[in-house]
Amino acid sequence: VKLEVSGKRSSLGQKNQKNKERRVRQEDQYLKPYIPCMYTNADSLRNKINELKLMITNAEELPMIIAVTEAKPKSFRFNLSDSELQLNNYEMFSLNLSERQGRGLIIYVHNSLKAVQVSVKSSFSEYILLEVNLVGDNSLLFGCVYRSPTSNVENNKLLLDLFKTIHNLPHSHKVLVGDFNYGSIQWKAGNIGLQPESDEDLFLSCTQDCFFFLSTCFYTHQSKSWTK
Repeated sequence: VKLEVSGKRSSLGQKNQKNKERRVRQEDQYLKPYIPCMYTNADSLRNKINELKLMITNAEELPMIIAVTEAKPKSFRFNLSDSELQLNNYEMFSLNLSERQGRGLIIYVHNSLKAVQVSVKSSFSEYILLEVNLVGDNSLLFGCVYRSPTSNVENNKLLLDLFKTIHNLPHSHKVLVGDFNYGSIQWKAGNIGLQPESDEDLFLSCTQDCFFFLSTCFYTHQSKSWTK
């Protein structure tokens, strides 16, 4: 989906010539008719934050939106704080970093974009929704969602309700990223092979009813499967 972005240019302030040349390339891409995005399941971001910063520094296209699930480790003794995971030139939106529940979500939005958090009526366990201004009256709804592998039936139903709510929102463009942990879904095959009325079948049917489609065109997991 090509999106025309409304926002100001932002100087990254590099000092040496190499970084200045890179800054020019990055500033030019602010005018491109799309928004480069990055998503990852970090499985603990604290010990990978420097790697993320390096990826951003070396990226040919500066990611304007970065979404992270499982920002916290499975087992931890100390709570995370937003200050530990801040990125220069990005605004940070987070969920469940300092709380004991959940695995923690983060969305970083580059300062050249204007984003605000969107609140909807939903009790689903872990999600963040943002609205990003585009050209004219257009707007992007960007969401990061995490469904735990141990999610219960009620929470699974709440996820479907959340999708239906998002479908009915008035934004001109919508992008959802995340980890849904439905390993038996083969996205290219659709509902074929799924047990009727199973959680996986209901989830996939809901995405179809909401006219959502999978935009990933390559494997995203080391097992070379479409499980996420």
